Amino acid sequence: MQRALGLIHEADRFCVEVSLIIRDYLEQRFDLHAPDRTTEEFLFKLQSAAPGQRAQATAGRLPRRCDMVKFPKGEPPEQELRELHEAASRLVGERSRA
Repeated sequence: MQRALGLIHEADRFCVEVSLIIRDYLEQRFDLHAPDRTTEEFLFKLQSAAPGQRAQATAGRLPRRCDMVKFPKGEPPEQELRELHEAASRLVGERSRA
């Protein structure tokens, strides 16, 4: 996550990095293999692999927020990117301790 923070002034690259970190983490955590799936396909597979898990709600929001920057090429304020980084760090850190 620290590497992503270094890209915070480049919203697109930052969101690509955060999205990859979240995806890699969730693939390992829930034994998924979906590297070529869209965000929606990936989240559907996550829901099937981990029904009722609290991670689903957070996991669903974060990649979608990243997609909003990556695809329409939005330029969110730095504070919004920092909040995204904090939420992703909590997800990865929280689940690593579980």
